[in-house]
Amino acid sequence: MNYPSIKKMPFDEYLARPEMHKSRLFLLDKGVEHFLSDEPVKVTPDMILGSLAHQMFLEPADFVNGKIVEPDINKKTKAGKAAYADFLKAHKGKEIVSRSHHEKLLAMSDSMRSGRYKIAMSLLTDCEPEMSIFLEWEGISWKVRPDGLNEKKKIVTEYKTAASIPSFPNQVFRLGYDVQAALYLEAVEAYFGEEFSFIWVVQEKAPPYAVAVLDASLGNPSPLEIGQARLNNLIEKYKSLKAVDFKLPDGRFINDRIKALKVPKRAEYL
Repeated sequence: MNYPSIKKMPFDEYLARPEMHKSRLFLLDKGVEHFLSDEPVKVTPDMILGSLAHQMFLEPADFVNGKIVEPDINKKTKAGKAAYADFLKAHKGKEIVSRSHHEKLLAMSDSMRSGRYKIAMSLLTDCEPEMSIFLEWEGISWKVRPDGLNEKKKIVTEYKTAASIPSFPNQVFRLGYDVQAALYLEAVEAYFGEEFSFIWVVQEKAPPYAVAVLDASLGNPSPLEIGQARLNNLIEKYKSLKAVDFKLPDGRFINDRIKALKVPKRAEYL
């Protein structure tokens, strides 16, 4: 069965759609209050860099046409403020990229395109980028938007930036990339009716801007297996909470109770 999909859907339009997605569902991992909160996500400089690098590799034309590097202007002076205002007026509608981010992006691009990472480059260029897929699964309406899809080779690719390659595994489970992999494969395989592989292309955000290509299905257990179990758990949690409207039968909020402290493994000495 084919589910609806839209190629080149504007990201703002995708975000505005009401379907459940990984980032929202994963908030249940933090707690019901986080899931129900409508507070906007605090955007950090690292998140901005990752988003820019993502577009630079997967949507290069949009990156070039939609971005402009911030000029070297002293905005504290009257003349500088006027010059910057003229700059903004001349480039209305374009996203301003800081000079520091621009320098780092150039270095990341040079590293990725150096010839040392041919597999990574082929995964990022030989694909359909940012295809939005919508489906009904487990009684829930979902939306997913893989970074790259290669229908011929049956590969889903996600580009991620990391402080370092060795630290990436912690990032996977802390931020739920494993859950994302399981959900994306569920959607993509339902859409195409065939099995796919899920690959991370990971690049460091600091010199030497090294790159690694990682298969989510490898390992025992694999990140994909762990992600599937975590996804199933989150779905069941969502269903059970939604069934009582996130409140207990007596009307109290679901977390309005006394609970035990979960002891971290590093503290388990007894």
